[in-house]
Amino acid sequence: MFKKIIGVALLSALVLTGCGEKPAQVTPAGGAAAGTEAQQTTEEAEATGVQPEIDLGEVYSLALDAYMPVDEGLNSGMAYIAIDMSNLKDIDDADKQQILDYFKKYNVGVMEATYEELKAQGLENKTSLVLDGVLLKVDQARITEKQAIVEGSKFRSGDGAIGMKVIVELKDGKWKVKEAGMTWIS
Repeated sequence: MFKKIIGVALLSALVLTGCGEKPAQVTPAGGAAAGTEAQQTTEEAEATGVQPEIDLGEVYSLALDAYMPVDEGLNSGMAYIAIDMSNLKDIDDADKQQILDYFKKYNVGVMEATYEELKAQGLENKTSLVLDGVLLKVDQARITEKQAIVEGSKFRSGDGAIGMKVIVELKDGKWKVKEAGMTWIS
């Protein structure tokens, strides 16, 4: 009987510790995680048990950029791309700048702003209540060492907005968009 109890306890401990992904250690871009001297490869991390840092600027840039080709009508005649970073956790100023720089490829003004800030700056048409550009926003993100699931929206007006869910995965040492899809439309 005692051996059965010990066996069940050991099996339970193995199952509980083996399930689920370990959350990644998140440190600012350019900074080393505690106990590391440089960014580690996945193999080194598995061998040492210390997780590599995640380039959050890259992950969020890829996820937000995946919003752009969906419902391209919202992009028509856009004068700017505004990115609401108020819900982005664990990012520093370097990550924010990396995200803003990434969107310069669209050849329009790029800024960090919330909807309220855009209205206050007069960047919304007061008659039609349509933004002169698009507002990209992350509502929530779940990030592990190998995957990020980002949910948010691309907004132009009350009648011109979409919800998005993007999955970004780490493959062969590079973050890549695996899947991007619309979750709602207005």
